[in-house]
Parts: sequence; C-alpha cells; structure tokens
Amino acid sequence: MKILTIIPLYNAVKWIDKCINSALNSSLQSEIFTIDNGSHDETGKYLKENYSHYKNIHIHYVKDNVGFGGANNIGFKYAIEHNYDYVYLLSADAQLLPDTLKKMVAAHMTNSEYGILSPMQMQANMKEYDVNFKEIINGLSLDQQIVDVKEVMAAHWLISRDCLLKTGGFSPSFPLYGEDNDYEQRARYFSFKIGIVTTAFGIHDRADRPFSLKHEIYMLDVRNRGILSNIAEPVRFRIIRTLIKTLNGCRRFKTLKPISNWIDLMRNRKTLIENRKRSMKPLAFIDLEDEKPYS
Repeated sequence: MKILTIIPLYNAVKWIDKCINSALNSSLQSEIFTIDNGSHDETGKYLKENYSHYKNIHIHYVKDNVGFGGANNIGFKYAIEHNYDYVYLLSADAQLLPDTLKKMVAAHMTNSEYGILSPMQMQANMKEYDVNFKEIINGLSLDQQIVDVKEVMAAHWLISRDCLLKTGGFSPSFPLYGEDNDYEQRARYFSFKIGIVTTAFGIHDRADRPFSLKHEIYMLDVRNRGILSNIAEPVRFRIIRTLIKTLNGCRRFKTLKPISNWIDLMRNRKTLIENRKRSMKPLAFIDLEDEKPYS
C-alpha cells in the first residue's frame, strides 16, 4: 500500500518541524510531498537544509504562491503518476498522531464508498475540538466508527485514489478558502461519501481567530463563488441568490464593499462557468500532460 502525505507550506518555518515530524513518526508510514509555495521567509531554505536528505520526503519549490488548492494539485499529479493508493492532505498547522493514518486507512478499507475521510480535528491541547470542527459535529451522534458529513476542513483529509481520479484537483475558482467545500460537493456529485472517523484524532494547531470585518466580507465572496460553482444544484436563480446574499451582507456589515466584490464576480462569471463545466469531468484541474519535472 502506498500513501502520499501532501504538505503545502507558505511562510511556515514555525510549523515545519511539528508537521513533518508528525508524519515521519506515524506508525503507518507514508511518502511525504512538501511544497514550498513561494514563501518569502526561510521556509524553502529550512526545508532544504533539514529535510532534503530524507529518502521518503520529496520537496517541490514553487516560485509564486499558487494557493492551497494549486499546491495540493501539484501533489495530486505526483500521486497519480506514481500510483499511490491514498493521498493525505496535511496543513502546515496540523499534525498527525502516531496512529492517525493507520486508523484512517483501516476505516476506509472496510468502507470504500467514502472518497474523503477526516479524523477528529483537535486543538493543540488535545482537550478541545478545533473551533470550526466543533461546529461541524455539533448535534451529531459520534457512536459510529464513521459519521457522515457534507463537509469538513481539509487540514486533515484522506482521499482514496478512486476519488482522486474521478474528482480531480482543486478548482482555481477558489484562490483562498472555499476550495475544500467545492471539492467535497464535486466528490458527492461523483457518488462518494464524506465522513469523519471518530476513533482517529489529529491536531489542527491554531488559536481562535478574532472577528475581522475584512475576512468576513471576503468569505461572503467565497460563498458566492461556491453558489456559482456548485455542480450538484440547479443553475436557475444562482445570480439572484448571490445578489440577495450580497445585499444582506451590505446591511450586516454596514458597507458597500460586498457590492463591489459581487460586480467583480459577475465580470469573471465566464471563467467560473468554464471551471464549473470542467469540474464535471474526471481528473479536473490536474494536467497529466504537463511534463515539467518535479524539483
């Protein structure tokens, strides 16, 4: 069995050791594919000096930041071309426990209808759930090995090869945030289930983030992109729905900035529609014909 753990890194020197070492110390070993995503700090240099001698770590350098989705797509391409059975997405601020991978793969081997599986995502103290993860499992019964969900953050994702070959990569319609939700609805479109393995745990080491008006306005734009990109819902009234959400955002945030974002979104609607159509095809957004070498 071949597993590839993909770790995108952007200005992530403070996270590198915890993240990569957690994968190295896994009881079920995997190859590790790290991407220095155009970092401006010492990430690339640190990777080269400290991890280039490991035979099971592949380091890829990207000159310009291609985003979380774009970086993972590079790893997806490598995984497909080298016949890995699973890929495991691991965010820079996330860590595996020694038995996380073992439990996740074991769960999938007896439940192959799942295309994406996540462990229970915990804060670094291992006493509390990640804030966003807590919202996802709120009200769910956790007495089954796998709990079905519509979405879960991609800080920890086990993706089967079958799901990867059919669903493809992350859509470029989502430069930052929203790419995981879009990927999940596309996986469901291809009849894969998404679940949380309740017996497996992983760390998502981030503090609670304070409210940011700029971030909330941006996330409204991300959600509108999600509406226009969703291949599992009828096309009718999509634009009206996004406009209603935008106007509600203007009232809630007491600014006209959401309108400006919406206008820009409409100007780029053709590209979103093209990406939406492309995402209905297997291996979407992964160019296997690209012969650029891995560095």
